[in-house]
Amino acid sequence: MKKHRGIISLGAVLSFCLLFPITASANSSWHWISAKKPYELLFIIAPLTITAEFAAINFIPQIRRPKKVLLVVGAANLASFLAPYLLLLLDDRLIYDIPYETTVLTLGQICDSIPFYNVGVTFLIITLCVELPIVFFALQNDCEKKRRLLLTIIGANVVTTGLCALAERLLCYGEW
Repeated sequence: MKKHRGIISLGAVLSFCLLFPITASANSSWHWISAKKPYELLFIIAPLTITAEFAAINFIPQIRRPKKVLLVVGAANLASFLAPYLLLLLDDRLIYDIPYETTVLTLGQICDSIPFYNVGVTFLIITLCVELPIVFFALQNDCEKKRRLLLTIIGANVVTTGLCALAERLLCYGEW
């Protein structure tokens, strides 16, 4: 049963995400004024986030396996950064707000039609639901203090998500 804990957790996270989809019900007249749009910051913020979380998770619980921690944190962050966008792709109601007449929507078209910032409380919840089980179950055997590992994962994600939200709000702005 212990071997399948990660698979069960991942299944629970995916079920949670499918049961509670992210929807955008807003006026389609919103447009971004800034040169950068929130989803374009992802490629700048992702390496910084991975570095910060790696440092916290490797040194605070004293795991002492940097290659494994970096690999696990990188994979978990990839999953958590993509999860909100994949949920947007799965949301059929979003298609009606997009002014393009195409059958295949690009990520840019979907994100341009969203009149709000991407990183917020919902993003943090999704991030924790995705990253927490992946990182914790992958590293729990390499750590003597599991509670410290758990709290470090949560704390690192709260801090990095907060910094992402702050950067997004300072660098991106739009109007109706």
